[in-house]
Amino acid sequence: MTPASWTILPPVGLRGVGTNLVESPEHYLARLSQACGTSPHKLAEQIWIASGRPTVKGRDPRRAWTLLPESAFMETVGRMTGQHDLECGTLLTFRHILSDGWTGGSRLRRWCPVCFLDWQENSSWEPLAWMVPFLTRCPVHETRLESNCEQCGARQRSRRSYRLRRKCAACRSPLGWHVKPDSMTHIERWVDGVVLDFVSMCADP
Repeated sequence: MTPASWTILPPVGLRGVGTNLVESPEHYLARLSQACGTSPHKLAEQIWIASGRPTVKGRDPRRAWTLLPESAFMETVGRMTGQHDLECGTLLTFRHILSDGWTGGSRLRRWCPVCFLDWQENSSWEPLAWMVPFLTRCPVHETRLESNCEQCGARQRSRRSYRLRRKCAACRSPLGWHVKPDSMTHIERWVDGVVLDFVSMCADP
């Protein structure tokens, strides 16, 4: 679909649409905030204002992604960017059978260290599949997904700026390192295949 000719925010497109490696909403918003020259939290505040929701005392609008329903949040971002396929980067296709608040995937951040090591600024992204906790391996490298820094063991926040996402929030060590492919059991391979098929259905515009 042709994006709108003028948009409030830069018309940043979602990467990997139509594939099981479609970009996650967390990474998309990190890229969008980078394009806007602002932080993810400040961008979330603008999204809250654009959603038309009234400011509620005691609620920080910079936390719009947790205060707004996932569908309303992505619809507002889509309207502001002129991108009408952003739901493809969520599990909203199955909103009626998934538990509330889970349509964006797990908030536990996981990543493939080899993907981070081979990162290309213009062609790499964090896929939605990494956010599905049942997935055990990277679909590209077949290496086990990590959730802790190799150096200090710290877990990583899911909502970090694009510039800092591939460094540990605690010790600033790189989150990319060499890992050999990990052997998979038949059950693990089956489960990973089901997850990727599930994501493919969500990513189909």
